[in-house]
Amino acid sequence: MAWNPSSSARDAASHPWDGTVPRGDAAVLLELMQASLTHDLHDFETLALRRLGSLVGFDGAVWGTGRVSSGPAGPLTIDHARLVDRPAELLAEYPRWAPLDPATARFLAAPQRPVSIDVARTYTGATAGVGDYLRRHRISQLLLLGTDPHGGASVSRERRWITVYRESGSRFASPEVHRLRSLLPLWHQARELCLARQLERLAREGAPQGAALALCDRSGTVHLMEPAFAEATGWTGRPVLPAELLGGLLGPSADAFCRGVHVQARPAGDWLLLCALPAERPLPLPPRARAVATLYAEGLSHKEIARRLGSAPSTVRTQLQEVYRRLGVHSRTGLQRALREGMTGA
Repeated sequence: MAWNPSSSARDAASHPWDGTVPRGDAAVLLELMQASLTHDLHDFETLALRRLGSLVGFDGAVWGTGRVSSGPAGPLTIDHARLVDRPAELLAEYPRWAPLDPATARFLAAPQRPVSIDVARTYTGATAGVGDYLRRHRISQLLLLGTDPHGGASVSRERRWITVYRESGSRFASPEVHRLRSLLPLWHQARELCLARQLERLAREGAPQGAALALCDRSGTVHLMEPAFAEATGWTGRPVLPAELLGGLLGPSADAFCRGVHVQARPAGDWLLLCALPAERPLPLPPRARAVATLYAEGLSHKEIARRLGSAPSTVRTQLQEVYRRLGVHSRTGLQRALREGMTGA
């Protein structure tokens, strides 16, 4: 079916935002900035969405970041999302319905343009299932608004957005759309400040001295990097870790080797604190792994090492794979060189 944005969305699009903030919001903005300095990100995002709802007039929302990986309108990979005042199933079921949703497609193609939706009027015929899904989660009206920080210039484009909901049938009027557009940049700035303060707190809680730091979500997207971390790893923008590197960081050893730099990961709730250490600062191998590495470097086979240490050849093979990964080497010769240079941290 043909789909058109509601009249309020068309009105907002035809009147560009002039950068002014509505009056009467100073107390909420002050509370928001104070919370960004004292709350962790989870609590901050929850508070921020509810305070924004009190100003704009909505009773549920999701605030997210993600990437559009191909074409101007998707598919979208969600990196991080905070949902308030709706059940978690709303997000869990979203991937099933997103490809059928013309509002989602339009939003992804032009995220800066508000999309206001009356669920009952919009989702009929082929898209009726999307409407049923939304109504099951007490959504009668919704409004989408976001940003494209890179201006559509990159192949993998970042998206930041907010989707706000109303259970009542009262549509989002043009003044409410304008108000959300004017306030959302301040909410994004406060969130970035909160993220930076969270990185500082985690650093004080035991990050290795001299390490360069970054914050990464569990899907592998790095949300914040110190300049020294970007310089050490060569990563720019909001990079996504390669699957093999993320697998190492989420594994039992929680460290990996990247471009001559050791990267450690420390769990921090929904996040991983990444610590980049220069290669000349060795990461110690466990005693058993160091013994396997030494014997293999001396020329012993897997079976000979297993007999010497009282273990199985398959165990020796697994331990050697872990040694190779930790040291960033790919051969017996490379292992011998790492041992000579003290990279095992004995």
